[in-house]
Amino acid sequence: MRLTCAGLAASLALLAPSAFAAGPKPPEPKGGTTFTLSHTGNAAADAARARVVAGDCKGALDLFDEALRTNVDPVLRRDRGACHELLGNVFPAIDDYRAYLAAMPDAADADKIRDHLKALEDGAPPDQLRKAADYDAEMRGGVGSAPSLDTKKAPKDEPPPRELTEADKGKSQSVLEYEDQRDVEMRTSSLRQGTGPVLGAYFFPRYWVRGGGLPAKANFGQGVGLALRWSFSKTSSVLGEIGYASLGPSGDPSSRSGLQLFVGYEARVALDRWATNHLFFGGGGGYEDAKQDASGTVYRSIMARGRAGYRHVFGANVGLEFMADGGVAVTFSAGAAPGTSTAAQVIPVVGGQVGFVVGF
Repeated sequence: MRLTCAGLAASLALLAPSAFAAGPKPPEPKGGTTFTLSHTGNAAADAARARVVAGDCKGALDLFDEALRTNVDPVLRRDRGACHELLGNVFPAIDDYRAYLAAMPDAADADKIRDHLKALEDGAPPDQLRKAADYDAEMRGGVGSAPSLDTKKAPKDEPPPRELTEADKGKSQSVLEYEDQRDVEMRTSSLRQGTGPVLGAYFFPRYWVRGGGLPAKANFGQGVGLALRWSFSKTSSVLGEIGYASLGPSGDPSSRSGLQLFVGYEARVALDRWATNHLFFGGGGGYEDAKQDASGTVYRSIMARGRAGYRHVFGANVGLEFMADGGVAVTFSAGAAPGTSTAAQVIPVVGGQVGFVVGF
């Protein structure tokens, strides 16, 4: 916000009262340089705000000081005061906030700045002045363009400000910022509590409790496949899997193998604050089409499956999961040799699954 004439006069009176003194202009000191006070932007102000956007409030202070030697825009005092506040420099922040409010008492953010000022004057510890994060979000959204601390304008990757709780008391500013970043990570990761797609690869061993007349050794099987999930809330996902499954030892005449499909639903329960560890539960329906090479018989199975497991998330979007899986298959055969029964059989199936997943 640019100064009105009245605002300019007020800030000049505050920052350089000698400019309004009666009498002739004092002589320029020897070796000095002439300059003109301005309320428009300058290179030092732009550089200072760029430092703030880059997260370097400490490095911005010298540039703010330089800008204020030739620039009387009170917004600079507000910006420098907020930098001092974030760095825990209480008295310089008080000075700058008072100057800003004196020059612009009706600014859009004046009430919020008064809150900052009161907290500082009341002796609040610097690491508990969390509302200074409002200013940080404003700076990253466009420094000095409008003296407003409306955090709704902050980029979505910036952590929203939060009120301090009893558990936050005594925490340093860096710890609070780390926790805010983890909160953002949790809300935006489809593997934690965010929404979006999840791709995975899995391996599963399993056991068909009764193999439809097959020898016992052919009741064990395994498979590999790919999974696609879509997290549509912080606790729920829909999922689909496609894979290749085999039953029986490789090379054995009784073994069979073929396509495996599964669709279902998954609910997850976070075990910690940032949903790094989950328990998940799900169920759905599947279909398998397995051919026995020795006889040419095709075994088709329609399955109802349930599952429960544990997932650990590394970083924001990579996870490893382990689950138990079980259900019932209704299996019937096609193309069997004459005299072979083709009646459907109900066969319990139990197994497990290990998966590697990536969220987007």
